[in-house]
Amino acid sequence: MNRKLHVMGIFLFSISWANAQVGINTQSPTAALHVVSKGNAATTQALKVHNSDGTNLLTINDDGTVTGSAASNLGGTGSGTNGKNALVKTTPKQPEPIAAPEGSK
Repeated sequence: MNRKLHVMGIFLFSISWANAQVGINTQSPTAALHVVSKGNAATTQALKVHNSDGTNLLTINDDGTVTGSAASNLGGTGSGTNGKNALVKTTPKQPEPIAAPEGSK
């Protein structure tokens, strides 16, 4: 009985230190979900999200371009000289736009 408790204690202790990170196309994920695309062209689709009907809701290309469909209710505006700063809001569940980070233009 004592041995079983000892083994169970070691098992539970080791679980508490486990890192729950998932990597797709990477052996060393550095985030909860780390996705690395296999291409490097601007048209390479790094991430696609579909609903249960198979409708494309969101696509992120390798160059960082994010495209949403009408079904995803995504809208946004871009600003800045490099065109990579963006303000995105979703509707109807989020009535207020997301604030830009402090110090951004």
